[in-house]
Amino acid sequence: IVTSYQNVGKTRVWGIETAYVGNDIWLMGLDLQASLTYTASEVLADAGHPEYVGRALAIPQWRAAVFTTYRINQAWSMSGGIRYATEQPSLDPAVINQNTYGGSSGYAVVDARVNYRFHKYLTAALGVDNIGNDKAYAYHPYPQRTYHAELRVSY
Repeated sequence: IVTSYQNVGKTRVWGIETAYVGNDIWLMGLDLQASLTYTASEVLADAGHPEYVGRALAIPQWRAAVFTTYRINQAWSMSGGIRYATEQPSLDPAVINQNTYGGSSGYAVVDARVNYRFHKYLTAALGVDNIGNDKAYAYHPYPQRTYHAELRVSY
């Protein structure tokens, strides 16, 4: 048995994406960033693997993200967001479970962060990515719940 990777002969990919960035929306200090993407793909020709013709490429059909930041005052701010993507199809018809090693599953994760600005040049932050500890795969597991702390000096 030999495993190898190769380019696909000819594909068509089209889609639409929209994004929004707003500051001080609904109330002073509330910022919003959002995006939504739709992608349709198809293999048109592939001499090496004719069974791929008509199948979708391994990219999510839908992706979305919404992030908000609320600046409480000059020192404190809080951020939160949701990231979403649909399951990525596989060119290999034998892959029937995308929620495992080698698959590319969909995901919906929530992230949060708190920032404190001590001084014009010094900021500290604490956060959690993937609060729900959801499992997702892109040929290998995506990170599950991740805690992070940051101390930043910028001048």
